[in-house]
Amino acid sequence: LIIAKKIGEQVGVDKVYFNANYHHLYHAKTAQHFSGFNDCVIVVMDGGGSQLFPTYQEIESIYTYDKGELKRVYLHATCNRFPYEGHADKKFKFENTDVYLSNNKSMGMMFEDMCLEYNMKDVGDAGKIMGMAAYEEKPMQLQEHSKNYTIELLKKAFTYSDSDNVVLSGGYALNCVNNYEYVKKFIDKNFFIDPVAHDGGTAIGAALYLNEKK
Repeated sequence: LIIAKKIGEQVGVDKVYFNANYHHLYHAKTAQHFSGFNDCVIVVMDGGGSQLFPTYQEIESIYTYDKGELKRVYLHATCNRFPYEGHADKKFKFENTDVYLSNNKSMGMMFEDMCLEYNMKDVGDAGKIMGMAAYEEKPMQLQEHSKNYTIELLKKAFTYSDSDNVVLSGGYALNCVNNYEYVKKFIDKNFFIDPVAHDGGTAIGAALYLNEKK
């Protein structure tokens, strides 16, 4: 909020816009914009995003886009980073969204853990772990696990939309090796990978969202 206020002062804007709970929405907006698809299903996966529900971080979301309307249809959030005995898996409907709250680690968190196991202090080195997947047993197993997990998530996404266009965003969409596997698995689908799938891309999504609101 402080940064947003400072930027507002520099560009001469009195009112600044900021909503931390729209993290995955901004990913989805950016990805759809660059895809150029008029209709698509968007899957967002990252290490941990917004906290729409206290102590739960959003890790996976599914959006549908059709005729200019973007809808969130599925949200998975985890309490893995905020463990306490009161947490339990829950499934319910919230704002026309199927919600799953769990204790599961996100795929991004798993790659972060693997970085630490290999003494990589910067968890942003997940790309190196993905590169090691062709040579080292543990990264190879994680890569295979994350691939199979995401294939099931994609199958879930297809139940929400008849569109043959699929867009991937969020930090995990940078896993280009597994992205190729999804393309081979679902040969009848048209895949588009967000070119700024990392969190920096959410700035574009926020700008697009605010521009539409104006």
